[in-house]
Amino acid sequence: MRTLTLQKLDSMRGKPVFDARGERIGQIEEIFVDTATREAEWIEVGAGGFFGKKHVLVPVEEAREDRDGVKVAFDKDRVKNAPELDTDQPTQQAEAELYRYYGLGFSHEESPSQLPDERATAQNEAGTADRQSVTRSEEELRVGKREVSAGHVRLRKYVVTEPVSAEVELRSERLVIETEPVAQAPGTADISDAELDMELRREEPVVQKDTVAKEQITARVETETERRQISDEVRKEKVDVEDDEARRQD
Repeated sequence: MRTLTLQKLDSMRGKPVFDARGERIGQIEEIFVDTATREAEWIEVGAGGFFGKKHVLVPVEEAREDRDGVKVAFDKDRVKNAPELDTDQPTQQAEAELYRYYGLGFSHEESPSQLPDERATAQNEAGTADRQSVTRSEEELRVGKREVSAGHVRLRKYVVTEPVSAEVELRSERLVIETEPVAQAPGTADISDAELDMELRREEPVVQKDTVAKEQITARVETETERRQISDEVRKEKVDVEDDEARRQD
């Protein structure tokens, strides 16, 4: 079962290759594909002097992405001792030998593409003597999100002085002199000095200030969600078919 697509592997050229135990055995040099299914079949592994000048192929089957590279289903020694690929254009016979070496099934009927007759290129172009193929690609828009600063908000409390007024009712005392006649027999009154002492009182305003809590102001952050249409341009490849016979008729 293949879990890695041709497009994925093609983008991973130069990435490390690990064996089944997780030991690094080299890096991805090339990818071989099946012209019929357009699926990746083999990974060519390069590792400097480890493999010498051999072209070593590892099946893509059961390989998977691991860390920042690819992990294959075979150990390091198995890969190292794989049949040598003599040329850059391996034959179907060489492919059959590799299938047998890795214990994988192979038949000419199941593999009509004669896979080794092509190599995947950066443009994903491939062909055989009687069949030519080209892969059409196009860009897809992928919109992500990132957080950025939208500004700072400061809540500051400070003191101001403002005039206020209040109305109060004050009481005060005043002296009132009243006279009234006295019914007393003549000769009974005494003439002498006399003095009256009375205290007059009044109210006056007294001002004092009390601190009273009026309200609580809280600053908090709310998250708002908006839908925004993102527009951009993407490139896509198109394929035109030109027929020599049609041009001659024109």
